[in-house]
Amino acid sequence: MLWNEWISYMEHHKQICYGVNSHNEKSIHKFLNFLQAQIRLLKKLDYNSTTVMLVGIPNVGKSVLQLWLVHQKVQVHAEGSCNA
Repeated sequence: MLWNEWISYMEHHKQICYGVNSHNEKSIHKFLNFLQAQIRLLKKLDYNSTTVMLVGIPNVGKSVLQLWLVHQKVQVHAEGSCNA
């Protein structure tokens, strides 16, 4: 799959990345848990600000994922999982 090549490329360049199926709610919840784990790690490293980029090749569902995230009430807990 093409997305596996992109993930390998990003990991090779020391970038944190995650592939998500934006048309599958279970996949989105796994993605939220991944984000939460990254946020907890950054808090331990005492980062005050984080930039998140939503990128992908054309027509893969970036807008669907963005709309899903914007319209959900997402709570990130310091210890535990995301609630959406």
